Amino acid sequence: MKDLFVGIVALIAFNTASAQTKNFTKQDSSVVTVQSQQAADTMHTDYPASFSESFINSCSTSSSGKTQACSCVLDKIKTQYSYQEFLEIYAKIKKGEQQPEFTAFMNKARKQCAQK
Repeated sequence: MKDLFVGIVALIAFNTASAQTKNFTKQDSSVVTVQSQQAADTMHTDYPASFSESFINSCSTSSSGKTQACSCVLDKIKTQYSYQEFLEIYAKIKKGEQQPEFTAFMNKARKQCAQK
């Protein structure tokens, strides 16, 4: 189950995020930017090592071996969201609920990390 979770998140990060951004507005983008700046100095440390390892492995596989980019995205996730918050977002996505703030965050992280 945990591998499925990580695989889905990796796919969101690298393959399917654009589907949810259709309803994303400029105002929403400002909110994400402000929240990102507020969290920039804090890295959440509550992520289990097994999650991080599975995320990197699944992400690297789905991104054709871009391990450094995957590590970069994971660091950005850990900076923005606690593990509990991340699990809550995942649960909503799994139910089919759109998460435009998370999608915008992941799109931005993916673009910033793609150069690594």
